[in-house]
Amino acid sequence: MGNLIRAEVYKLKSSKVLYIVAGLLILLSLFISYWFRTYTGQRIMLLVFEIQLMFPLIIVIGLLGASFISNEYKSGGFKKYIYYGHNRRRILLSKSMVFTVVISLLSLIMPIVTTLINSGMNGFGESDGVSPGALIFRAFALSLLVYVGIASAAFFISMLFKNSLATLGIFFGLYNLYVILQGLAMNNETFRFIYQKTILGQIAVASAPQITAPQIWQLIIVALVTTGVFMYLSVFSFRRMEIK
Repeated sequence: MGNLIRAEVYKLKSSKVLYIVAGLLILLSLFISYWFRTYTGQRIMLLVFEIQLMFPLIIVIGLLGASFISNEYKSGGFKKYIYYGHNRRRILLSKSMVFTVVISLLSLIMPIVTTLINSGMNGFGESDGVSPGALIFRAFALSLLVYVGIASAAFFISMLFKNSLATLGIFFGLYNLYVILQGLAMNNETFRFIYQKTILGQIAVASAPQITAPQIWQLIIVALVTTGVFMYLSVFSFRRMEIK
């Protein structure tokens, strides 16, 4: 499995898409820091963690999913692995691990860049009852957990579609759906209660200035369950899929 992981890492390092989306996220970070130039580092950090999926991390995930996963059907990557005798489960797990790590790292670019810029201009700021170090660690650790769960769901979606353009179309649709769900959660109490129990609802928890222990445990459980369920579905589907 180690050889499979190294092969997947090499593919990503050779991918122009990865560097393009990383550059795009850095440029967006500069724009956000300029637009919210009066914000402290703490305030911009929590804001970016909350809004970046909508602006536009979902599209970034879709681009990587289309090029790194869906395109493997057309390029023959999956077929080649199977031909050389690799276990389907290991093929999928190695690719999902690399994809999840990369998405998690990309999710840190905008918060890190904007926090550094705004802290340099306006200071980091203070939070009631929480030290800056503890707040930074908590926000980054919990947000990473959430994005691991989101990446596992994105991996499953990208794996199902054997056409890169179809995958991109699905993620553009998911972007619009996410915006709609956000609006419904703000305006409907019953829907908000349900939404807050999903992986998408944990983004607001991870980026909140103050959260309770039950909220933290809920986030951890939802993230782990989401990751486990979608990884199981990915392996289950891939083992039964016809690869041409």
